[in-house]
Amino acid sequence: MTATIYYFSGTGNSLHAARRIAEHVKDSKLVNIAGLAGATEIVENDETVGLVFPVFFGDMPDIVKDFLGKLKITGKPYFFAVATYGVMQGNVLFSLDRQLKTKGIEMSASFTLAMPDNAYTKMNFITPPEQREAILKASEARLAEIADAISHKQAVPVPGKSSVTAGIMSGTIKAVCGNFQKGFHSNSDCTGCHTCEKICPASNIEVSGTTVTWGDKCAKCLACFHWCPQQAVQLDKKTPAIARYHHPRVTEKDLTAREA
Repeated sequence: MTATIYYFSGTGNSLHAARRIAEHVKDSKLVNIAGLAGATEIVENDETVGLVFPVFFGDMPDIVKDFLGKLKITGKPYFFAVATYGVMQGNVLFSLDRQLKTKGIEMSASFTLAMPDNAYTKMNFITPPEQREAILKASEARLAEIADAISHKQAVPVPGKSSVTAGIMSGTIKAVCGNFQKGFHSNSDCTGCHTCEKICPASNIEVSGTTVTWGDKCAKCLACFHWCPQQAVQLDKKTPAIARYHHPRVTEKDLTAREA
């Protein structure tokens, strides 16, 4: 195996992106970061190493930061990163670059990829259904460009500049909305199907009959909210009327598998 692409995905955007890139990178393997939670150290020695993840509050998800803390890379691979985002990308690639450099890892190429947003974090950022098709179409064209650059091992620096304004905005939204997960509950539409329990990347949900309980290890990915087939998972009085989203080319089974 000459390439490993690590990914984290809640509603399927980043998994789809990782798959499309893997189609263009010879001898590549996809690894779900959620399946590595129990590891104390992750040693990687492939020629190409990739990381695909969604942007949360203009930053990396905590589960991705934890993964990076465990990652040990030998040699000098072509290391690329793709950050999928909806409304706000923040300074995420600059934050990633800094964390990698503390571990002696040089980022060879980095990209952002606009996709439909799934975020309901006290404020509703979820992309309206009527806008999703156009965004997905544009994302496919952008993915083709990204995959081509990666397959040819092109050097692509972090785009733009780190923004003080973006950092302040990210911090403010996180401070205001960062504990949105405390509102999770299920309503009477719950059938006890266990979808939320199975799809949770942090193993943070337990279902007993039609009683759903959330623990304190939430990954804040909103997978349970968007994948419930009955739309029984709620956050507040507004969410019953909100259209859910998951990537149309990704299935529940895809995300419950720890490798794809």
